[in-house]
Amino acid sequence: MMDAHLHETESSPNSPPSSLTPETVKQLGIALTTKHADESIDQRIHNALGKIIGLEELLATTFPHFQIIMLHVLKNKIVDLEENTKRLRKTITKMKSRFLGFDNNKVDIEPAQNDEISASDAIRIGKKFALLLLTTTEPSAAVDSWLKDNKELKHFVADNIWFEPMMNAIAKKLLKSSNLGLKWRVVLGAIFSIG
Repeated sequence: MMDAHLHETESSPNSPPSSLTPETVKQLGIALTTKHADESIDQRIHNALGKIIGLEELLATTFPHFQIIMLHVLKNKIVDLEENTKRLRKTITKMKSRFLGFDNNKVDIEPAQNDEISASDAIRIGKKFALLLLTTTEPSAAVDSWLKDNKELKHFVADNIWFEPMMNAIAKKLLKSSNLGLKWRVVLGAIFSIG
């Protein structure tokens, strides 16, 4: 787990905490991917980020939807059946309302401000990570592709050099623990080697 020295140093509100060394970033990635009994992914993210003084506050001001991206990265699912079931129920409810004459034409749109990433963009970005992990054998290649595919992260990554190494640690651990990903990569490798 992360060392107690992480709590010793504080930093200015808009700069990464000085305790984010290459080793603590790797430990943060491992902490984010280590499952504990009776701990939700949300709790795991909160607990891991809370071990580094100032990190949650920094992310709240510089990247408000960071935890949403991490939630979907750590779920490591291309298709989330629970989320799709909720969407289906919502659609059925809307259809019933319209059929019965209770048409409620509300449109839920969350506008992004300036360079901010919206919550829906954060979900999309987080889910893309699972697809890239499924189709590669090298964690750093998956992270590189993910960052290049998601231009919205460019400024955040440039300002927070700790982010990419943390994502590499996460990718390595997720890749190692994903049986489906391993099987998919073996099948793809076999198909391409035949041709």
